[in-house]
Order: sequence, then C-alpha cells, then structure tokens
Amino acid sequence: MKTVFISGLGLIGSSLARVISKNGNYVIGFDPKIDNTNFMLRNKFINASLDFNTAAIQADVIILAGPVNVIIEQINKLNQLNLKPGTIISDVGSTKASIMKAASVFKAKQIYFIGGHPMAGSQLTGSQAGKLSLFKNATYFMVPSESAKDKVCELEEILAKSEANFKTISPNKHDQIVGNISHLPHAIAFTLMNTIDQTIGKELQDINVGGGLLSTTRIAAADAEMWNAIFQDNSQNILHSINEFETELKSLKKMIKNNDTNKLKHFMQHSQMIRKQIEKK
Repeated sequence: MKTVFISGLGLIGSSLARVISKNGNYVIGFDPKIDNTNFMLRNKFINASLDFNTAAIQADVIILAGPVNVIIEQINKLNQLNLKPGTIISDVGSTKASIMKAASVFKAKQIYFIGGHPMAGSQLTGSQAGKLSLFKNATYFMVPSESAKDKVCELEEILAKSEANFKTISPNKHDQIVGNISHLPHAIAFTLMNTIDQTIGKELQDINVGGGLLSTTRIAAADAEMWNAIFQDNSQNILHSINEFETELKSLKKMIKNNDTNKLKHFMQHSQMIRKQIEKK
C-alpha cells in the first residue's frame, strides 16, 4: 500500500482519488475549497486531509492536480521540502514543456518526476463531478524525466483501476498534439459562443437552440481560470493551430461564396470520414 497525496480535488483530482483508493492505497487530499475536501472525506474517497507541506513529506507518491501555473508553483515548493527519498511526483496539467522544465530541479535528487495528462474531462467542476469511470479507455499521457523512466510502470500500476490507455511521449510532442486536439477546440467553442452572442444577443435566451449548438459548444462552459493558464502556457502551439483553422475556414468561405457545390461536398465528406475514424477508437 502506498501513501498518495493529491493536491487539488476538483474534477480530475477527485476522480484520481477514487481510482487510487480503490486500488488499496492510502490517499491524503488537499484542496483550497473546503467543500471539495469535506465531500471527499464524507464519502471516504480520501482517507485524510492535511495541509500541503505536511502531506507532501508523508507521501510516497504526490499528484499535483491544479492549473498549470499552480503546478509550477507547487513544484518549486516541493523542492524546498524534505521529501522521502524515492518519492514519485506527477501532475495532470494540460501542458507539459513548462512543467517538465520546472521539474528539472529534482534532477540531482532521489525524487522522480513523471509528467501526466489524462485526456478526459468535463465542463463540470468540483469533487462531486468526479467519477471512477472518468478515465476509462482515455489516453493518459506519461512524460517522464530522464531519471524517472524506470518509474513509469510503478505509477501506472497505482493508476491501474482507471482503465486508461497509457502513452509515453515527449513534452514538446505532447504540447503540439493537445494544442490541436484539445486547446484549439476550446478556443473555437469560446469564440463561437461570443460570435453568436454578438450577432443574436438577448434573443438567444428565448430560443431552444437544439443539440447541434449545445454539442459543439459544451466545452465553452469550462473553467475560465484554468483555460486562461493553458492558453498562456501553450500559446505558440495554439496560435499555430488557430492559423491552420483560419486557413480552412477561409477555404470554406470561398466555396460557399463561389457556390462550388462539388468542393463543398468533398470538404464535408472528408471531415465526416475523419470524424468516423476517431469515433471508432
């Protein structure tokens, strides 16, 4: 049995607590929002709640489950503490290059940092939104530091009840991929909702918009503070993705303007094919 400390008991952190405790580990939780902590204690998803420093020095494994900027702050804090030799530290941040750079402070110590990012989530937030099945069949990226490569299997074993598909990847490749498949869709959803608000305004509140818009913009309800940090941290990859999207959008605009039905049909059929391919996974 491992003692696992999870800092941040929102959607992802609380779901990980459910997974890790089910695997027979002793879980200590910490969250600045007392309601999150009380819910987790009341439902016995965590065994105890301690302040950050006290929990960290007791843990065999530490998982940082806050926003990217908070994760980096906490890495610096952990570097000042007398952690157990052999402690594994991981995170669930949506970007990895800056986090792995910050984690290089552990290089000369017997502390093993493995960056993590489960590709699962919801527009919902808080401990009550968490669930044991959140990560089932989801890709869970593992980004180990050079010294921690032999520890990846140990972390995956602790997370085994998640039923996630673990994939080891470099930090730069990770940030490039998620810039396209996660960060760009969020940018589009935020922009689409603001566009509709500008063009329709208050009348939108009186319209049953139907499933199309709701499905397309579900992620626009995501936490603004978290996504502000992501957009800042992965700005180069996101801006590149937005440029590529603008090129495709201009191409679509031209087809519509020229009434080019053949190109439009091919454009949509190609997108349908790609959508069906990723849906099978």
